[in-house]
Amino acid sequence: MSSKGAVFERTCRDVLRHAGWFVVKMSDGSDCDLVALRPEAGTRRTVVVLVEAKSGKQSCRPEQWNRLVSLSWALNATPVLADKVPGVAAPRFWEMTALKSGKRGEPQPRIPFDIDAWGTA
Repeated sequence: MSSKGAVFERTCRDVLRHAGWFVVKMSDGSDCDLVALRPEAGTRRTVVVLVEAKSGKQSCRPEQWNRLVSLSWALNATPVLADKVPGVAAPRFWEMTALKSGKRGEPQPRIPFDIDAWGTA
């Protein structure tokens, strides 16, 4: 992993922790970079989010995307992609809503993910 990627992962971790999440960094080569947990508002359940952090121009390839989405669904977790906008310090978080076909020009199946919302993730 590049030092730029490691710095971005730490930034994502710190932003999530500041928003009240308990965050664990996964080892290199894992299907995700971070696992974030927090209690679901008004319940005794825990919200689990698997985060893939992408700091540069490289996107999440369909194989990697689909592996993370499938794993998340099997664990009843939410798959999230964190990316960086050039010139903006804070990462953007996206819920990955479906498998990715890999067809050129097709939009990525994702919606904004609000890390500050304490309802159901």
